Amino acid sequence: MLPWLIQLGYGAGQSSSPPEPPPQPEVSSGGFYLEYELYQAKRRKRRKEEEEAREHAEALAELDRAIALELRKQEEKDAERAELERLQALADRYAGTKQPVTRRVSASLLKAQEERTRNSLEQLQREMERMLEEDELSIMLILNQ
Repeated sequence: MLPWLIQLGYGAGQSSSPPEPPPQPEVSSGGFYLEYELYQAKRRKRRKEEEEAREHAEALAELDRAIALELRKQEEKDAERAELERLQALADRYAGTKQPVTRRVSASLLKAQEERTRNSLEQLQREMERMLEEDELSIMLILNQ
């Protein structure tokens, strides 16, 4: 007989079949109710995780929209600043020279060149727009006669 079988208690005088395991008491799984409660708990946990993930994704989307909006606002400010710089360059170039513009535009040109402020540049824009509108109106009146 093999030595390990002897160590397990299988001796020469004993039967050659292994001993039967001791009977285990029946363990109740709790039945359908307990299993359903476990199922519900897992389901609630999964739904909560899904809701948190959805809220997180919505928050990120909202944050992305806010960032995109701020970037757009900054781009608009940069574009406006670039336009005012170009207008300042025009004012610097033509201020004090004889131009075919109204006195108000000439005065705004000089003011923009001297003061170099946003307000003076915006005033120059308004005066130029007013002059162009008056010119268009004059042309329309001439054509309608």
